[in-house]
Amino acid sequence: MSDYAACQCREQDSELSCINAQFVDTDIFLHVNNLYRHLRKVTFHGNNFQDLPNSPLFGRNKHENIEVLNISANYIVNLHSNALRGMPNLLVLDLSNNEIVLKEEDINFLSHTPKLKQLYLRRAFTLLVNRTVQFSLMMRMFRKANLEQLNYIDLSYNYFTKLPYNLPCPFPSLKYLDLRQNFLQTINLNTTCLSRIETIDLSR
Repeated sequence: MSDYAACQCREQDSELSCINAQFVDTDIFLHVNNLYRHLRKVTFHGNNFQDLPNSPLFGRNKHENIEVLNISANYIVNLHSNALRGMPNLLVLDLSNNEIVLKEEDINFLSHTPKLKQLYLRRAFTLLVNRTVQFSLMMRMFRKANLEQLNYIDLSYNYFTKLPYNLPCPFPSLKYLDLRQNFLQTINLNTTCLSRIETIDLSR
């Protein structure tokens, strides 16, 4: 990856970062698989992938060490259910600043990362598609994921005018729910699922 000026690998931090590299093909992640098996944190920000592959992002090998994956601001529209396979110890996933449109075949997307603690979806669902359908698919994806350790979710800046009633229910360890800068007039959440929550940020 050192051939790409926009990519930096900090061996001492076990971190690879590719910022504004303008990659368009997710095959670039296979280079990570071949060259950097020890990485703990991987960042690809400011590219134009649009589609995540329907196969493991980093190839068939397991990447036990990856704990942080930042694929924000890549114009990602389509997730695909198998993209996160092979990262069983992932703790932090950042999909912020994308243009995600969920489909039926995406509902297993998060089911490969059972240890996830932080999920960033800031400005990730901004396309004006049918919100009722999108909320339904999002909730099914959350439930299928079985993210019992998730304690932080960022859904800020998504232009939401309402929320799914059971939004916090798939996350029994949830402490922080970030809903900043949405267009919520009222908030109606299932209070039986709020026992662990310490903060719901509704600021504008």
